[in-house]
Amino acid sequence: SYLPAADGKAAVRAGQSPSLQALWANFSGLVAKGLYASIDRVDLAEVEAVMGRTYTQRELLPREVFEELRHRYRVEARVLLPPEKAGEAVIMLLDSCGGLKGLPHNERATRQLAACGLSGDVRGDCAVCRLSLSDAGTVDMLDFQASDLLDRQWLELAQKKNARADRSDLAAPVLRAVEAVAAAPAVEPVTAPVEAPAHDEGTAAAAGPPEYTWEDAKSDVTVTIDVPQATTNGDVRCTFMADWLRVDVATLPAGARTVVEGRLFQRVDPDTCVWTLDTVTVEGKSARKLVLTLEKEKEMRWLELTRKA
Repeated sequence: SYLPAADGKAAVRAGQSPSLQALWANFSGLVAKGLYASIDRVDLAEVEAVMGRTYTQRELLPREVFEELRHRYRVEARVLLPPEKAGEAVIMLLDSCGGLKGLPHNERATRQLAACGLSGDVRGDCAVCRLSLSDAGTVDMLDFQASDLLDRQWLELAQKKNARADRSDLAAPVLRAVEAVAAAPAVEPVTAPVEAPAHDEGTAAAAGPPEYTWEDAKSDVTVTIDVPQATTNGDVRCTFMADWLRVDVATLPAGARTVVEGRLFQRVDPDTCVWTLDTVTVEGKSARKLVLTLEKEKEMRWLELTRKA
């Protein structure tokens, strides 16, 4: 599964990879091009560490230096789900030179790391795949779809394993196997292109009013919805269920009154979920906000508000 960079401009096209070696070749060919590198996003601290020169402002970075940096790349594998000696693992491939050449921040991939109990700021596109590690230390690719990125079972297992003191020991065998694949003779990238899944910024994608945003905290999720100024408590209907949410606002236009409806990313405690209508001032103007607070059943990072069908 490919996760495009956060600004939505990095159009990832790669074939269905029959093996880890083919995926590595595809991904290496992609990041080597330096697509969407920008001098306006360059991490000057990384430039200093690599070049040994200090630039106080990006505007002072010579264009010829940036042109050399933009084509640098190093594919790095991060283990999201460590295996138990042999067994299944999930890894993320990324370009560790993303900050050096000013790749855009990849919010979705960064949230994926956090959902696995890991830290880091991902730059540029990345790929996530599931592997099977044998007792002999070899790896095979397993089927892994975009919907699997949000699967609760492996995410919870990843959090538990990544919190263990021996986490590095668990991850080491799969990293050695991946390094062996990377060092093997290159294969031709698979050429049948497929479009990467669209990036979800955590904001309602449906056209038309109202827009809503959601924020993930340790123990709860907050949803904020813009509603008409005349909205009263009697116009709002919120249905909280353990794994389902529906929000209707009667003052919205016909056809747009159901703002949210779907299965939640994780379970909540419906008895402690609440909503309020607030009046706030935005740029000197009064605005009406419907605010929902969803109490989590488990303190686990959410990647989206509702799961895709």
